[in-house]
Formats: sequence, C-alpha cells, structure tokens
Amino acid sequence: MWIRSQDKRLLINVSNVYVGGMEDNVEIYQIGEQFNYQLGRYSSLEKALKVLDEIQKITEYLWHKAFQMPADDEVGL
Repeated sequence: MWIRSQDKRLLINVSNVYVGGMEDNVEIYQIGEQFNYQLGRYSSLEKALKVLDEIQKITEYLWHKAFQMPADDEVGL
C-alpha cells in the first residue's frame, strides 16, 4: 500500500507499520529491511492507533481482512 508521510516528503510502498514512542510523542513508522521511515507523529497513543485503524480499513478494502490478535483473556483453554 502506498502511503505519503505526514510532512509530505515521502511516498513509500508500505507493507509493515509500527507504532512507537512515548505517551505524548507517538510515531508511526514503516519498517523496512534496511531502514525504518517515520510516517507521522501524534500527540497521543490513541490518535496514532486511530490512524493505524484507518490504514487497516483501507488495507482490508483493497486486499483482504487483517487478523486482530486477541487479548490474553480472550483466548480460552
């Protein structure tokens, strides 16, 4: 999927995305084989996760559903 960075300086074909950083400085990265590229920076984890949700929705629309890892207490034994 092609994503343009928040600062509009990067247009990159992204297959792996990572959310990282501190509580008030959260960044979304494209994870590459040699380099990681920052795609955007947000003031909270909630905002970054909302953007990640939007990326997932578009991915599901274009290709296929993404599997959501369940929480530990959602897995029965």
